[in-house]
Amino acid sequence: MHEFEAYLEQLRTGLPVGPRRAAEICQEVQSHLEARLLQYESSGLSHDEAVAKAIASFGDPKEVVPMLLRANAQHHRAQALRSLGLGLLLGPPLWYLVGLAWLMARGTPLAQALTYSWPEALLTGAIFGGLAGVAIGQWRARLRWFLAVVLAVPVALLALWFSLRLGFGAETAMTTVRDAAPGLRDALVASVGLAVTFVVLAWAIHRFVLRPAKPLVPSQ
Repeated sequence: MHEFEAYLEQLRTGLPVGPRRAAEICQEVQSHLEARLLQYESSGLSHDEAVAKAIASFGDPKEVVPMLLRANAQHHRAQALRSLGLGLLLGPPLWYLVGLAWLMARGTPLAQALTYSWPEALLTGAIFGGLAGVAIGQWRARLRWFLAVVLAVPVALLALWFSLRLGFGAETAMTTVRDAAPGLRDALVASVGLAVTFVVLAWAIHRFVLRPAKPLVPSQ
């Protein structure tokens, strides 16, 4: 509502957080102000009186900003812990499946691939899952940029390597590619597996941790 724009702008300029988070906080504050406005109007106050009382009940921006910052810090700590826990929970099985896909891409029989060195895979998955969980929870890692890096870097390195080999002649370059085919296949599986693992983790964290945000301002 336009009645609260000036008040919200004072809060927005006083919040030392990123523009996106400041907008989220102000949106939550606005919803509380609107709820109080309707409450005061239903009690018999005029619209202008209800607006003034809603703003007054919320408090001076200089006093409200520190309270919002403390609540926001607690909110982020809780999100980081939940993201870490979810990463530790999902990371090991996802990484195990990536390793399984990698072995099968190398031609390993399924029965043998299932019994590969799973303790190391689960430990690696736990480490990756924990780090990815904290990164996503704290910094809202943008999936499209991460995927672009994970998928583009191997392709770029392959193109550079092939172009260097091409300098020694097309036949030499093709022979080198054929000899390196198993290694290139493994690199592709690892890159895709890493991207899939990160996407699943990111989806779970955004779905179960970041979206259901706990209100910063308690309802009255």
